[in-house]
Amino acid sequence: MAGIGITLTTNIFSTFIGKQVLGKAISDASSSIYTSIGSIFGYNSIINDTITGLDIQERIKTIIFLIKDVKNYTEAVEKCINSIHDIIIEIKQDLKLIEYKINNHKKKYLSRWRKLSCSKELKNIKIHSDLLEKRLEYLIKGLQIARCNRDLKQ
Repeated sequence: MAGIGITLTTNIFSTFIGKQVLGKAISDASSSIYTSIGSIFGYNSIINDTITGLDIQERIKTIIFLIKDVKNYTEAVEKCINSIHDIIIEIKQDLKLIEYKINNHKKKYLSRWRKLSCSKELKNIKIHSDLLEKRLEYLIKGLQIARCNRDLKQ
């Protein structure tokens, strides 16, 4: 009987640690995203319109608060949060690449008369932003299922 209590306590503790680690990882990645957006925003109207239209910063802030409020931390919910973290990392890399291209472009001779193309990177950000939205929907559905399962057990 004592073994069951220890196992239960260990599972709750590891779930809490997992939640904290994932939440912190998403928070760290998002702070880098905020920095990148700040450095590329204002370079040209195409980049500005894309970044503004995708509303990445607010969406990620919402996700962070949502994850902090998760009470039923099931395996499915953990998988959803992991996949959200993965796509946030992809968005971070897309933004870093645009930032890198802008910084290199500014160093080029006659850069004011040259045109910088970030269309591929902006397309990738749109794709990854759509995936982020879908994965957030999966998380919400997973939380609803976990809640229903908890309610049925009670």
